[in-house]
Amino acid sequence: MIEQTILAGMIHNEGYVRTVLPFLKEDYFEDQNDRFLYTTIKSYIDEYNGLPTKTALKIAYRDWE
Repeated sequence: MIEQTILAGMIHNEGYVRTVLPFLKEDYFEDQNDRFLYTTIKSYIDEYNGLPTKTALKIAYRDWE
């Protein structure tokens, strides 16, 4: 449950994600979907230095399935 709260903050709040991202690890997300979303968001931020759009997340998820 806490994982979804963290992920929601990572999607909607840039200040939050910049604060918590240095402390998060992929291992904290046990659910396969949560782990995928975390790694996708982190990769997007590392590459583009900004939050991913919902469209970018949908495309990444579609390609993952």
